[in-house]
Amino acid sequence: MIKNGGTKTVVDSGESKLAMQPSKQSSVDSELTIEEIIHILFWPPTIKLDTLTSAQKMEHWEMEYDYYVLIHEAEARRLLLNLAVKLPADSVIVDSGAHVGDTGIPLAQSLREAGRSDVYVLMVEPDASKVSWITKKISSVGNLQASAINSGLYSNTTRANILRSDAHPSGWVILPNVADGEIQLRSVADILAAERPRDVFGLWHLDVEGSELNALQGLGAHRPHFILMETKRNNKDATLAEEYLVSLGYKPMRRLGLDVLFELQG
Repeated sequence: MIKNGGTKTVVDSGESKLAMQPSKQSSVDSELTIEEIIHILFWPPTIKLDTLTSAQKMEHWEMEYDYYVLIHEAEARRLLLNLAVKLPADSVIVDSGAHVGDTGIPLAQSLREAGRSDVYVLMVEPDASKVSWITKKISSVGNLQASAINSGLYSNTTRANILRSDAHPSGWVILPNVADGEIQLRSVADILAAERPRDVFGLWHLDVEGSELNALQGLGAHRPHFILMETKRNNKDATLAEEYLVSLGYKPMRRLGLDVLFELQG
């Protein structure tokens, strides 16, 4: 059974027919939302990334980009754009973790179309193959005020390993403070000092798979006016991250699914 707003599509398994009926409350566990159905139909196949060549990884990231732009967090992207066009001149937006640029690249395109090419989109992503794909995508689109750097976010500079998920190939968990780790972790303050030292840090899209608190502790003196942060409900680390933001003078303004928009007060 597939439910969608005021109507629902009922699949009659015996006759393989579709019938439209008025929507009613139901506790049937087999009900799926339209977004869930699209996820099932379009989600890139589960694969082991370590078995792919560099060219195959690029193909896989392209599939993920197309899927995410189609269905993933569209409302959050609209909110980010609405905030971005109101930022002061020569602002920088940090998108982390950028994944395959499915938020940062469309945002940079929309800013260009809105006449705000003075606002720069800096994407931060710990997976080097994704950064390579994002860089090629930016080049192919052309004339975007955007770039991607290969780094994870943390409170300080250190090395780390990535624990990848076979069940969710685009997902990962950072294992920090590994002396010979495969990736570098840096604070957002250090990244901005190196990459965009003259820009105003106006907006931060922060989705780093549970490392949000450590990333926030790397702000230094920066206080972006808006932070859209993923905060999993009933999660201790997410609660600590929210409390930390409040201690810095931020107020939660709006929730979009797992994301919460925080605005700097005063």
